Amino acid sequence: MTYIYKNIKGTEGTSQVIYDIVNTTAIVSSISIANVHDSNHAMVNLFIFRRPTVSTTERFYIIKNLEVLTGTTVVLEEDEIGYDPKVHMLYIEVKSRVSEVDVKLTIK
Repeated sequence: MTYIYKNIKGTEGTSQVIYDIVNTTAIVSSISIANVHDSNHAMVNLFIFRRPTVSTTERFYIIKNLEVLTGTTVVLEEDEIGYDPKVHMLYIEVKSRVSEVDVKLTIK
């Protein structure tokens, strides 16, 4: 297993790629999203884009408008994520500029 750690800061509507590996059989087996603020809730979207296009019609949400409360972590398991990295790229979007989350991807 491999772990990827990222800190995602809110930029109001800007999406960031969190996993984009094409030539592999490795899959994301879990995603942990932790709110790092002491006083602000974080609102996040997690979605995939079909390769090679990045048009909005090719966006498929895994979670949308998820509120990660102060002091909490959300964990998604493989059956909840369920996408093929050879076909899609994984993105996260933090919906507020005062939000910040730590993301841990477990790759197997």
